[in-house]
Amino acid sequence: MSVPPFQLLYTREAEKVIEDLAGSKQYATKLKQARKALRLLQQAGPRHPGLHSHDYQSVPGGLFTSLEIGPENSAII
Repeated sequence: MSVPPFQLLYTREAEKVIEDLAGSKQYATKLKQARKALRLLQQAGPRHPGLHSHDYQSVPGGLFTSLEIGPENSAII
């Protein structure tokens, strides 16, 4: 069963974070990881096993969350 691509809507804050990551060679690896996660989310949806998302059954309509704590306590949600 194929899942249609999801449309991602970015907040101004998210756009700024991606822009800041792209502007620094120091964060090239983090930018690559973030782009991969966003690509997986868009193409396969939140149920993709690589995203480690959690489905909250108690919320009508569905709610997924993902949290990854990386070096320097950075988080991807």
